[in-house]
Amino acid sequence: MPSRRHVLAASVAGLSTLAGCASGGGGQYGNIQLANQTDDELRVEIRCRGDKGFLSERTTVYEETFRLLPTDHSLSALTDVAPPGGYDVQFSFEGPSIDGERGPFEERWEPDGDPGEALLITVTPDLSVEFRTQS
Repeated sequence: MPSRRHVLAASVAGLSTLAGCASGGGGQYGNIQLANQTDDELRVEIRCRGDKGFLSERTTVYEETFRLLPTDHSLSALTDVAPPGGYDVQFSFEGPSIDGERGPFEERWEPDGDPGEALLITVTPDLSVEFRTQS
């Protein structure tokens, strides 16, 4: 006969799995597209933090720091960033003509798993940041 501790551990593990399924849902992962409309190469940092679940703490599902070249007509794409759900996205950048880091700029993003869905982040020539969603 299993001990009470083993039964309790199995029960908690089962609830954690169910909580993850309920919050994640089906569908494809959301993508992020970036545009740099300045004349400089920028160093950018993106962080996506998921909502706190019933039995879980807030987690960072995506975090990356990289160089972003000036964008003429195409966008830089980060694919399969986050499963369907709710996220707080933080975006910061710095470059040679900027005194220090700019940001973090924050946006709420809730990808629902539709193909082609993306969060578009644009650094404009005046160094402001625009967030838009594409379905």
